[in-house]
Amino acid sequence: MSENAITRRSFLAGSAGVAAVAAGAGFLSFNAWEQADARGTSDIDHYTAHSLCNSCSSKCGFTGYVVDGKLGKMIGDANHPNCEGTLCGRGYGFASIAYNEDRLTDPLKKNGGKFEKITWDQAYSEIAEKVKAIIDEKGPQALAMVQDPRPSGSYYTKRFMNALGSPNVYTHGAACNMSKNAGFTQVIGTGDFTSDVANSKMTMFIGRSYADAIKPSQLHAMQKAHENGAELVIVDPRLNNSIAFADEWVPINPGTDLAFILAMAHVVVHNKLYDASYIAENTVGFEEWADYLKDCTPAWAEEITGISKDTIERLATDLATAAPAAS
Repeated sequence: MSENAITRRSFLAGSAGVAAVAAGAGFLSFNAWEQADARGTSDIDHYTAHSLCNSCSSKCGFTGYVVDGKLGKMIGDANHPNCEGTLCGRGYGFASIAYNEDRLTDPLKKNGGKFEKITWDQAYSEIAEKVKAIIDEKGPQALAMVQDPRPSGSYYTKRFMNALGSPNVYTHGAACNMSKNAGFTQVIGTGDFTSDVANSKMTMFIGRSYADAIKPSQLHAMQKAHENGAELVIVDPRLNNSIAFADEWVPINPGTDLAFILAMAHVVVHNKLYDASYIAENTVGFEEWADYLKDCTPAWAEEITGISKDTIERLATDLATAAPAAS
């Protein structure tokens, strides 16, 4: 353990804004718990502890099996909505970080082009001095913090920055969720929605792969849809791992998703495959949009997307036919 490594006690006593855990050594195999149990409990300290995975913002719940102070196995919570009993590969691999010999356990300060270890007290003092100097010179509005959107960070980061007088807190959501939710709110009146993929008749994934994503529960839903006979299509420049459950791969040219979607919309509108009563009761500007779509033909999109016009027309028709159980 580093001479500067912070402990739980010193972290709480210092009320600092950065947490670290001292590194161990080695990573036990998945059967370490069973081996320890077979040897008996007289000379082996082994127990279970419940926690949340920290490898992404999904925070899947799991039970950890600990042998001699080291995490040996992780079992996902069956009732956690994001994992449903199964952790992803990243979740299992994340546990090994605690025992990696290259894990950082000290603050590092750049000096002459190289990083050198410093103490936590020095790091906190220098950061505090710089923050105070910025506030004195330019005001708290000149401060900003970019954070990982985990629950604890979401709470404490805002409290910390608000205490300094700055509203400038950013996450990846500024470039991801925020723009998505703003668009949804303008179009469907709500910032988010849930798609019942498991019970759909057809689901098309455009630039999205559940098998490469971060919520095992989503992959479970895709598997159930496949088992239920749903038509599953992946539209992606690469043949992603979701092909294990998908019926068709449509290799689209990168960056041409919008042309593909407009051409499908052209098919739906031109062939009157939409719900006319719903459009009349719930939308504004449909006629103007339909007029714009006249030039967005499958033949037009074929030149841009690399997807044949026949495929575009077939997929659009299949989606419309599967409605409302289409996604």
